[in-house]
Amino acid sequence: MGPTLAAFGRRSYIAGHVPNGPDHLVRWIVAPAALVPGTLMPAMGVSPDDARDMAAYLLSLE
Repeated sequence: MGPTLAAFGRRSYIAGHVPNGPDHLVRWIVAPAALVPGTLMPAMGVSPDDARDMAAYLLSLE
């Protein structure tokens, strides 16, 4: 189980390694291992369009 997503928009990093921001977050949601090799976060088959919507929501959590 991962950390809570509460206040995700205020976090500096995604997975403790990648600077948090819309472009990086979309890439993380679509292909996490491309940004952090060896991560336990699986690729879930999310389309880039859906990932943009998901990223916008996550970044709004303050």
